[in-house]
Amino acid sequence: MDEENIRDPDQPFYDRLIDPPSVPDYEEEYEQAIQQSRIEYETLQKHILYELQEKEREERLHKFDGIKKICRRLIAVCEKDRPALELFLYFISLYETDYINQFDAEPEFYYNLFSILETTRISKGDLELCRKLIVLKNI
Repeated sequence: MDEENIRDPDQPFYDRLIDPPSVPDYEEEYEQAIQQSRIEYETLQKHILYELQEKEREERLHKFDGIKKICRRLIAVCEKDRPALELFLYFISLYETDYINQFDAEPEFYYNLFSILETTRISKGDLELCRKLIVLKNI
Protein backbone atom coordinates (compact mmCIF):
# COMPACT_ATOMS: atom_id res chain seq x y z
CA MET A 1 0.00 0.00 0.00
CA ASP A 2 2.75 2.37 0.73
CA GLU A 3 4.36 1.44 -2.51
CA GLU A 4 1.34 2.51 -4.47
CA ASN A 5 1.56 6.02 -3.05
CA ILE A 6 5.20 6.50 -4.03
CA ARG A 7 5.55 8.55 -7.07
CA ASP A 8 7.94 7.95 -9.88
CA PRO A 9 11.23 9.86 -9.87
CA ASP A 10 11.43 13.07 -11.83
CA GLN A 11 13.12 13.10 -15.17
CA PRO A 12 16.67 14.31 -14.94
CA PHE A 13 17.09 18.00 -15.80
CA TYR A 14 20.05 19.00 -17.89
CA ASP A 15 21.33 22.57 -17.96
CA ARG A 16 22.83 23.60 -21.18
CA LEU A 17 25.26 26.51 -21.13
CA ILE A 18 24.77 29.04 -23.84
CA ASP A 19 27.08 31.72 -25.12
CA PRO A 20 27.00 34.82 -22.94
CA PRO A 21 24.96 37.64 -24.39
CA SER A 22 27.03 39.92 -26.53
CA VAL A 23 28.02 43.10 -24.70
CA PRO A 24 27.96 46.14 -26.96
CA ASP A 25 31.26 47.93 -27.45
CA TYR A 26 30.96 51.23 -25.62
CA GLU A 27 34.56 52.26 -26.28
CA GLU A 28 33.69 54.42 -29.28
CA GLU A 29 30.80 56.11 -27.48
CA TYR A 30 33.07 56.68 -24.47
CA GLU A 31 35.71 58.37 -26.64
CA GLN A 32 33.05 60.54 -28.29
CA ALA A 33 31.71 61.61 -24.89
CA ILE A 34 35.21 62.50 -23.71
CA GLN A 35 35.87 64.48 -26.89
CA GLN A 36 32.56 66.34 -26.55
CA SER A 37 33.32 67.11 -22.91
CA ARG A 38 36.78 68.39 -23.86
CA ILE A 39 35.29 70.68 -26.53
CA GLU A 40 32.71 72.06 -24.08
CA TYR A 41 35.42 72.66 -21.47
CA GLU A 42 37.64 74.53 -23.95
CA THR A 43 34.69 76.63 -25.12
CA LEU A 44 33.85 77.51 -21.54
CA GLN A 45 37.47 78.43 -20.81
CA LYS A 46 37.59 80.69 -23.87
CA HIS A 47 34.35 82.35 -22.81
CA ILE A 48 35.62 82.95 -19.26
CA LEU A 49 38.92 84.32 -20.59
CA TYR A 50 37.06 86.62 -22.99
CA GLU A 51 34.87 87.94 -20.16
CA LEU A 52 37.92 88.60 -17.97
CA GLN A 53 39.71 90.42 -20.79
CA GLU A 54 36.57 92.45 -21.51
CA LYS A 55 36.26 93.41 -17.84
CA GLU A 56 39.93 94.41 -17.70
CA ARG A 57 39.53 96.47 -20.88
CA GLU A 58 36.51 98.26 -19.43
CA GLU A 59 38.43 99.03 -16.24
CA ARG A 60 41.33 100.36 -18.29
CA LEU A 61 39.02 102.56 -20.36
CA HIS A 62 37.36 104.22 -17.38
CA LYS A 63 40.27 104.38 -14.95
CA PHE A 64 41.32 107.93 -15.93
CA ASP A 65 37.89 109.45 -16.74
CA GLY A 66 37.97 112.01 -13.93
CA ILE A 67 41.54 113.01 -14.66
CA LYS A 68 40.82 113.42 -18.37
CA LYS A 69 37.87 115.69 -17.64
CA ILE A 70 39.98 117.93 -15.40
CA CYS A 71 42.83 118.04 -17.93
CA ARG A 72 40.47 119.02 -20.75
CA ARG A 73 39.13 121.89 -18.66
CA LEU A 74 42.67 123.03 -17.90
CA ILE A 75 43.63 122.88 -21.59
CA ALA A 76 40.72 125.18 -22.42
CA VAL A 77 41.75 127.69 -19.73
CA CYS A 78 45.53 127.60 -19.39
CA GLU A 79 47.46 128.14 -22.60
CA LYS A 80 50.97 127.73 -21.14
CA ASP A 81 50.24 124.25 -19.71
CA ARG A 82 48.47 123.07 -22.83
CA PRO A 83 51.36 121.11 -24.46
CA ALA A 84 52.16 119.11 -21.33
CA LEU A 85 48.50 118.31 -20.66
CA GLU A 86 47.79 117.32 -24.27
CA LEU A 87 50.79 115.01 -24.19
CA PHE A 88 49.55 113.57 -20.90
CA LEU A 89 46.10 112.95 -22.43
CA TYR A 90 47.82 111.24 -25.35
CA PHE A 91 49.65 108.89 -22.95
CA ILE A 92 46.36 108.15 -21.22
CA SER A 93 44.79 107.22 -24.56
CA LEU A 94 47.75 104.94 -25.31
CA TYR A 95 47.26 103.29 -21.93
CA GLU A 96 43.53 102.85 -22.52
CA THR A 97 44.13 101.17 -25.87
CA ASP A 98 46.71 98.88 -24.21
CA TYR A 99 49.70 100.13 -26.18
CA ILE A 100 51.62 101.09 -23.06
CA ASN A 101 51.50 100.25 -19.37
CA GLN A 102 53.69 103.13 -18.26
CA PHE A 103 55.74 105.89 -19.81
CA ASP A 104 59.30 106.77 -18.80
CA ALA A 105 59.33 110.56 -18.82
CA GLU A 106 62.26 112.90 -18.93
CA PRO A 107 62.76 114.77 -15.64
CA GLU A 108 61.79 118.15 -17.13
CA PHE A 109 58.44 116.86 -18.47
CA TYR A 110 57.77 114.76 -15.36
CA TYR A 111 58.27 117.59 -12.86
CA ASN A 112 56.41 120.10 -15.06
CA LEU A 113 53.41 117.79 -15.47
CA PHE A 114 53.14 116.88 -11.80
CA SER A 115 53.55 120.48 -10.68
CA ILE A 116 50.53 121.26 -12.89
CA LEU A 117 48.52 118.25 -11.68
CA GLU A 118 49.28 118.89 -8.01
CA THR A 119 47.81 122.40 -8.23
CA THR A 120 44.49 121.07 -9.57
CA ARG A 121 41.65 119.34 -7.74
CA ILE A 122 42.85 115.85 -8.55
CA SER A 123 42.52 113.50 -5.60
CA LYS A 124 45.60 111.84 -4.12
CA GLY A 125 44.43 108.45 -5.41
CA ASP A 126 44.11 109.79 -8.96
CA LEU A 127 47.48 111.49 -8.63
CA GLU A 128 49.01 108.14 -7.66
CA LEU A 129 47.39 106.60 -10.77
CA CYS A 130 49.11 109.30 -12.81
CA ARG A 131 52.42 108.52 -11.12
CA LYS A 132 52.02 104.83 -12.04
CA LEU A 133 51.40 105.77 -15.67
CA ILE A 134 54.07 108.44 -16.00
CA VAL A 135 57.28 107.43 -14.22
CA LEU A 136 60.53 109.29 -13.95
CA LYS A 137 63.11 107.99 -16.38
CA ASN A 138 66.27 106.67 -14.77
CA ILE A 139 69.24 108.45 -16.21
